[in-house]
Amino acid sequence: MEALDEHQRRFPASQLVESREAMRIEALVGIGEREAAQRLATAFRSRFPHSVLLVDISQALREP
Repeated sequence: MEALDEHQRRFPASQLVESREAMRIEALVGIGEREAAQRLATAFRSRFPHSVLLVDISQALREP
């Protein structure tokens, strides 16, 4: 998470913002912060409605 936060601080408008935010969601799920992950996923879907990463995010949120 620290690396993702650092990337966001240094490169807020990076071409990798979509990937970075998807990784953040998956990381939150991985550490058990499912509610926070769900909130970010909702925002992600609004911001990137055609993202190929939506499948990965949905999969991460479905796993127990």
